[in-house]
Formats: sequence, structure tokens, C-alpha cells
Amino acid sequence: MIRYGFRRLCLIATLSIPWLIGSWAQGQSFSIGSNGFTSTNVCSSANVTQGCQVATNGNAAEVPAGENTPSLLRITPALVNQTGSAWYISKQSFASGFDTKFQFQLNGGGGADGIAFVMQAAGLSAIGYTGGSGGALGYGDDDLDQFPTSGIAGSVAFEFDTFMNTWDPDANHVAIQSCGQYANTSHHHVPCPSQPNIANSTIGIATSKIPLTGASHMAEINYLVVPAPAGCEEICVNTTTLTVSIDGNQVLSANVDLTGFLGLGPVYVGFTGGTGDLNNNQDILSWSYVASQQSTPQPTGGGTTNTFIFNGNTGDRVEHILAFPVDAQPPEGIDPATLTIQSANNLISDSMLWPEYDVGGPFSPSHCFVKPGDVLLSGGTDTCSLYEDTCADATHGPAESNCPVVPDASADSIHITDLWDAPTGKVQIAPGTTAALIHFYPTHGETWDPFGSLPEPAGAVNPACTDPTSSTSSAPPNNCDLSNLDNFSLTSDPTSSGNTKRKGKFISAYNIPMLETTVSADGMQTNVPGVQGSTTTWVNTSTVNLNFLVNPAQAPPSPNNNFVAAPVKQLTYRLTDPTGTTVFIPDTTLLASDLTHAAPVNFNANTPMLADGTYRLSWFSLDNVKIKEQNIQLVPAVGGLCPDSSASLSGSCYTTNLFNSLIGVDTQAPSIMLVTPPGPQPRFRSAIYAANSTVYASYNCNDGNGSGNKTCAGPVPSGKKIDTRPTNGISTTKTFTVTSTDFAGNMSAATATYYVSCHYVQFGVSPTTVERGGTVKVTMSIMDCESSNQKLTLQLQLSGPLGENCSQATLPLFSFPLTVPAGTSKSFSFPVTIPKCECNGTFTLRTTTLVNQVQVDHTSASLTVQ
Repeated sequence: MIRYGFRRLCLIATLSIPWLIGSWAQGQSFSIGSNGFTSTNVCSSANVTQGCQVATNGNAAEVPAGENTPSLLRITPALVNQTGSAWYISKQSFASGFDTKFQFQLNGGGGADGIAFVMQAAGLSAIGYTGGSGGALGYGDDDLDQFPTSGIAGSVAFEFDTFMNTWDPDANHVAIQSCGQYANTSHHHVPCPSQPNIANSTIGIATSKIPLTGASHMAEINYLVVPAPAGCEEICVNTTTLTVSIDGNQVLSANVDLTGFLGLGPVYVGFTGGTGDLNNNQDILSWSYVASQQSTPQPTGGGTTNTFIFNGNTGDRVEHILAFPVDAQPPEGIDPATLTIQSANNLISDSMLWPEYDVGGPFSPSHCFVKPGDVLLSGGTDTCSLYEDTCADATHGPAESNCPVVPDASADSIHITDLWDAPTGKVQIAPGTTAALIHFYPTHGETWDPFGSLPEPAGAVNPACTDPTSSTSSAPPNNCDLSNLDNFSLTSDPTSSGNTKRKGKFISAYNIPMLETTVSADGMQTNVPGVQGSTTTWVNTSTVNLNFLVNPAQAPPSPNNNFVAAPVKQLTYRLTDPTGTTVFIPDTTLLASDLTHAAPVNFNANTPMLADGTYRLSWFSLDNVKIKEQNIQLVPAVGGLCPDSSASLSGSCYTTNLFNSLIGVDTQAPSIMLVTPPGPQPRFRSAIYAANSTVYASYNCNDGNGSGNKTCAGPVPSGKKIDTRPTNGISTTKTFTVTSTDFAGNMSAATATYYVSCHYVQFGVSPTTVERGGTVKVTMSIMDCESSNQKLTLQLQLSGPLGENCSQATLPLFSFPLTVPAGTSKSFSFPVTIPKCECNGTFTLRTTTLVNQVQVDHTSASLTVQ
């Protein structure tokens, strides 16, 4: 576990924060969890098989899982005179610090003798005295020192001793033992039997208040190395602290430089153990080891890709990758033939330190991405990677200023990739914010000054903005450029990348306030800024006017770490079909004219002539420090896969897309079909409906493949009664008009003409056949066929065989005036008796309606007399 603290600067007893940006980095590491020891990853050192991670010697072996017990690594079984050792298959770095945790359990026997965590350079077959002396704990020589070279040479042992030998303080203690390059011994505070010139074999020893036998315990050994300041190596020394803890309680601490015993490494790490007459099952249930180190220098230059793997374990991956284009060249005076690059992973706390790195500017409210691999190394809870890359040649020491750069005139850039495994609970990217791979580099005078002539905010000392020689002096933010690298994206777990012309320092951050664009098509807003929409905005012109109103990032509520928004620099848009396959307008960039003031900027553009259909308009804006407007969402993984088909370890995925809107072009008006009344004329014949009859409207509107019907309306809805009221005598002309609009604003109309037929008098005879002397009933209905009161004269006459010898004749029956109120009708009936002397035949009753003595209507009914 790396613990933050202060270092002593050279020989001056001064405490200072800037050491935290020194060359800290996570190196080789591994982790074998509970139930993680298997017959595949545990093997004999005499037969190392594929997939083996731990090589065993002596009585050490893997124990398979039982019904109620996990699989484990047993260093010794609970038998007499057992000795075992087990080593991780690959050597591990330690010189710049490490942290190892292991869960152990010692039980099942009489309580002896104990185990040791051992670091050694002897090899995978290393084991201590095997002649039955349990006190050697598997790493030391025999109890009587008769075989002084039988201990493991070149080792440091951290023993957990459960039996009191003559050299032990008690039967429950922790000790650190080493004889340097010579054979080790478990005998405390004595000259090394293998090299008496080493006067004291014990680095540290302490009684454990926690019983080592019985229950399982979590042990942690932490080696913290604070490097000497750059430029001070010859007269300054690293500060080193070695601690041993059990179940979170520190048992032993020593200020010791392990390289004095082990060299610079790397070394094998593992466990040893022994039993005598008393014994125990001495088991390791889980084990992790994390080394922190300055990366090994790698050759670099134009056309070279340098990959620094600070943690390669699945779930804890942390990688920093630099790809230099061919035209990248080191500065003048630096030898390309001997040029190397190395990287440091500066571990900083998001809550405690990150605000100092981005104070007073467009990035200031952000958070750096916490990486599980960094947290594992630091022992903190919110640790992030700030990478610092330095270069050196045969005659120049490491410095940022020695690294290759790309000429400004070149189209190429250095491609930077920050690759890590995200935690299970990924952070949400808040609306209105984005993520960035932030680039820190000394000011070259080409970017915007966030403060200008304004006073700098309090505390605006940025420890990342050191000078090109990586000194410990800090500069305020306007002497150091912070910018977002191009093409930053988040994928499954995730990858962040970008381009830069120069080297410097890099960190991935999120919740950075971003510009937000309001987009309009032909004056109609198509989006809600900062929100990905899904509806279509329809226009009815083939050439569409596009307007982009770009607003600078908005300041979050205070406190916001002295946020200052950057000016709008540009907007880029494209127009495609909805799938993005067919491109109608390729990426087109519009530039702002004022790069000094953070103010809204309007960009206008017209599309070429477009056919009717749906189009996807995508866009992003950039401010003057390259913070990009983009839509980053956290979505659930489906079947363990992200939308891009990559695997997700965390169960969720970041997706990064441009904001976009769907724009529909529809220049055609909807069609209208009139069924009842039929129309329009002259295509359809006009209908005639009886006055006051019940007729239901029937019509529909269809916009085909266009924007769809927005309205489709007539005088009454389809399915409702149309107007059949008479208003103009016996024949009233009426029209029925339906109008329709679509969502693009196109409008159409269709009209049907129909007639309402009205008779002032309608009457009937019942029955229509009668014998002479019989009686019929005559029913009359009188209505108004105008829209006002009507004064009418009704005449009734009978025609038929009424004359002599039954000849045809007409006989007036009566004539009378009456007034019919507008919109009303009157009905009455009366009997008519047919005389017995009447002729047989067909008779006609006829009414005549007169208005102002002018005939306007007549009706008739027939009667047959037998």
C-alpha cells in the first residue's frame, strides 16, 4: 500500500507538496483470489507447465476445494518434519516499492513452526534446510547451525513464527531476517552463520498481539519508496519505509533499503514453512503483489510505439501508450541513436490533489478517472494516473524537453492512449459535461489565456505545470497549457485516446463542462442542448437552412474551483442518411472569428437540394482548449458485451457519440379522399340527399411516405352526420371541404358539392287500394324549405275517372293559406270516403304549393278504387 507523505528535499528539512508529481509508477503485479489456487496454476518447480503461476518445492502443494473449504496453497501439511516453499513463476520488481497481501491460516496440529514471506534471487527451486528442523521455517539453516549454507542465499524473509525456539522472544512473533547475498538464517540477533561478518541477521522483530494460529488472517507487507528529487540523486537518498500488518494492525516497521540486501532486482517472491515434532496445516488462501516502479527505459523516436504496462491484470489494467509518427524528431542536440523514453505514473487523489492540478480554467470542476489498478497500488480509495514521460540519450538525463516532437506544419501528431479497466460501479457522465484526456505542457504562446489581465484566482498554483526540465518549481495555469487531446473516446472499460504535437503530462478526467449547441432547421429547433433526441423535425423545402447556436460551457454552481469557460473555436457537422451509410454532406467545419471571448456564436449553413426523405444531422463544437461537445452515456452490457461487441468486465459500458438530430424533408402535400359526400367534382358526380335525412360523412387523408398527417378535418369528423337542412327551396346546393396538413407544414384541401332536395308538402294515402264506399286516410306533412318563415297557399285536387261515363276529370277539393316557421314542419291527416257510385280506376291526389301565388312545388299520391 503506497501511503502519501512528504519527502526531504536534498539536505534541507523542508516539507513540500510537489514531490507528488515525481516518478511514481505501478509495475509488475498479480493477484490470486480466494479459491484461486488450482492444479493448473500451481505446479512443481521441477515440471513447470503451461498456465502455472506458482512453483512448489518440498512438501508444498495445492489442495483442491472441499465441500466447505476453498482451494488453497498448503506450504506444509500437519505432519512432523515438513518443509515447503512456493514461488511466483515470474520475478517481481520491488526497488521502487511494493505492496503484497496474503490471507493465511495456521491450524490443524500442535502449533508449529510457522511460515515466511520470502524475497529471493536464488531461483524457483529455492528452499531452506530440509533435514527436519522446523525452526528454519523453510528458508533458514538448521537449528544447530551445522549446515550454515543450507538457508536461501540472497533473500529477505518476513517470518510469522508460532513456536518459541531458543533464539525466539516468544511463540507468536513477526521478524524480518536477511544475510544479504549469503545464506539466510531464522536465528535472531546473531551473526549470520553463513557470513559471520554480518553481525546481525535481524532487520526487525516484534511480538504479535494477534494470535497467529487458529483463525485465518490477512497479512500485508508494504515497502514505500520516496525517490530523491531530480538533480539531487548524488547527495540525496531515497526515503524507504517497510511495514508489516496483520488484519490491518501494524505489527512491525523498519526504515530499511531492501536493495542493500537484494540488489536492484527483480526477485522471486513466495512463501516457505516448516514443522518439527509439532506441526500445523500452514495454508495460503489468497495472495496479491503489486510493485511500484519507474518504467524501464525503451528506445524511442519517429515511427516508434512505446507501451508502458503499469498493471496487466484483468480488471486492474493500467496502460500508457505513445505512438510517434515518422516525422517526430528529438530537439537539437539530442542523439536519436541513443534516445530512450520512460514513463512515470504519478498517483494523485481525486478529492485531495486533483483540484490543484486543474484550478481556474475550463477543466476546473472536473474529476479524474479513478482506476482500480492505481487504488490497489496506492492503498487509497480515489487514486488517478497522471503520466509523465521523460526522455534521455547517452549524455542527457531524463527530461520532458528531450522527447521527440512533431513539427507544427506536419499533419501528423503523437498519438496518446490511456487504457484502463474501469471499476464495477462506473461513474456517470453528468448531463452538460464530457470527458477528456487532458494534456499539460509548458506554454508556447499559441493558446488562450483563461485569465488575461484578470487577477489569478487564489491557490492557482498548478503542480503539473513544471518547467521542461521537470524541476520542482510550479507555475500558475496561464504559464502552462491545458488542452483536451483530439479524438478522446470512452468505450467498454474504457479506452481514452488523443493526439498532440508535443510531449508533456496526461490525465483522463470527466464531468468537464462542455459547450452546448442549439440546432434549428428552417427556423425550427431540432434538439434540446446536451440531450440526445429521437424525434424528427420536418421541413417542406428541398434546400434547408441550418443554424447552430453554440453556447460556451456554463459554470457549475459554486464552489467550482474557479471555473472559467473557454471561447468557442469551431463547429463541425455532417449530413447522412439515418444509418450514417450514405453521406450527403461530409464533415464540414465552420470557424469562429473571435477566439478571445467566451460568448455565444451563431453558425449558418445551407444544404444542397435534398430529395424527400429523412436525414441525420450530426455535429460537435470545440472550444479553444479542444473540449469537445459529445454525448457520453453509461449503458448496461447485454450478455457481457457492449454495443461495440467488446467485452465488459464491469457489467456496464460507456458509449461515445456525436449529438445528432433527424431532419425530414417533405415537399408533398397530403392527399384527400372524399367518399361521402363524394368529391371533388367534376371527377365525381354530385350527390342529392333528401331534406333532413341522416347521412354520415366518410373521408380520409394520406401523406404517403412523408412526414405524416398532422391534421385531417372537415365540417364534421368522418363518421358524423353531414348537413342536410334545406335553406333554398326545393333544392339547396351545399359544399363539404376537407383540409389536411402534414408535419412539414404542407397543406391540401378537397371540396365536394352536394344537393339537398326539399318538398313543402309530402303526403300519403292509406290504404292505396279501396272499394267503392270505403274510406282512406290521407296524411300530409308540411315543412319549411327556406331559412326563414314561409307564407304558403296549399291546393288539393283529385283527378281520375270523375267525369260522365267515368271519363277523366279533375276536381278541386280545397285551397287554404298557412304560415310555416323557419326550420319547422306540420303534419295532419283526414279521412276521405269513396262514394259507392264512384267509378272504378286510378285516382290521383295532387297538392300544389304556392308562394305569392307562384307555384313552387307539387306532390301527388295515387289511389286505386275497385
